[in-house]
Amino acid sequence: LYAQAKGSYVIFLDGDDYFTDCNKIEKQKNILDKNPSCICAAHPINFVWENESQKSVVACNPCEFTRIINKKIYWSYSWIHADTFMFRNIYHKNVEHINSSFFDDNTITVNFIKYGDILFTPDCMVAYRQIEGSSWNMRNPLQKAYVNLYVYSEASKILKGWGIVNWIRSFADFREFYVNRNSDFACLKQNEIDYRLSFIERTMKYRDANSFFKIWYQVRYGLAMHMGFLINIYRKMIKNIINSRTKRIGE
Repeated sequence: LYAQAKGSYVIFLDGDDYFTDCNKIEKQKNILDKNPSCICAAHPINFVWENESQKSVVACNPCEFTRIINKKIYWSYSWIHADTFMFRNIYHKNVEHINSSFFDDNTITVNFIKYGDILFTPDCMVAYRQIEGSSWNMRNPLQKAYVNLYVYSEASKILKGWGIVNWIRSFADFREFYVNRNSDFACLKQNEIDYRLSFIERTMKYRDANSFFKIWYQVRYGLAMHMGFLINIYRKMIKNIINSRTKRIGE
């Protein structure tokens, strides 16, 4: 559908989610018209639980003001749901990068942000419905990490020169595999994604490997997987940069 879009802007909405502001499209179009350097506009999203087992909560809110967020700062620090984005229609330039065998909204986002920065507004205009038996929530943490590392793999092909930024974004998912290195990974055998990442393949071999392989594995990955405290410091630093140094619209 994106490949067939003819308009100046394109927008994404999951089939089970909904807009909560009738003027969302107009608001985002108007602000993008005034800021041609930005490739897209985004905003926070409201997590709404269908069975009311949990209270609704507004998430994906890296700053409290309307700001332009640098694309690399965004990709290393934050996650904003694709439902909230409005993109300039440049998708036809790199539509071939999308793996049609599996759909993930983050692979849509990454194809756009390589072309410009993100214009963030603080008004929440979308509800993200949480259903306990949904395709995402029924996954365990390891299965979720496997999906997220697919996004990492796809982003590595698209965002040339963003290696460290992409790794920082996906650190928690790499670590999820690392701490489960002695598991049998049976839960992944029926996973619907088919892709190759050397770290995953080596981690899945770890439990039954010989001592030499395990020593090599720890030398290769162990130190990096214990850098969580440095990643947290980095994220706090980036949050301060977003709030104090990025361009605030209207100033």
